[in-house]
Amino acid sequence: MKHAPEEVKQIARHLIETVNEFEHLGQASILYVMEDKAPKRRLASASKVGGRLAGILELIAPGDTPDFIITVYDDVWQDLTEDQKHALIDHELSHCGWDRKKQKWTMVDHDVQDFVGTIKRHGLVFADTKALGEVVQLSLAEAQA
Repeated sequence: MKHAPEEVKQIARHLIETVNEFEHLGQASILYVMEDKAPKRRLASASKVGGRLAGILELIAPGDTPDFIITVYDDVWQDLTEDQKHALIDHELSHCGWDRKKQKWTMVDHDVQDFVGTIKRHGLVFADTKALGEVVQLSLAEAQA
């Protein structure tokens, strides 16, 4: 594991500065790291620092424990287009949240939890898949315009 290339950090900084949904992350400490090979079916990952991991990191960098760690995988990163790289970092930053009630950093789950086959067989029957369908329709309309 090593520090992620500057390109990853630049993309993240740009997104945090320009995307309203990431405004809260301007206050977060995020460590960007790169591993050589991705685990099966994983493009990247975001994780909240806490518990034992925080203790280990404090030993490495005392007093500088990040709130989140975003890991990208070199074998995946090298094959991505510029748009895909931005989308991937956007996705990982979307996992990094702030719980206003508890006043602490938290991990955010995906908006949609479904299978393509289920949607094919039953359509957009749940609120999350309906919302996704609406976003896809808008995106397609914008792409055609």
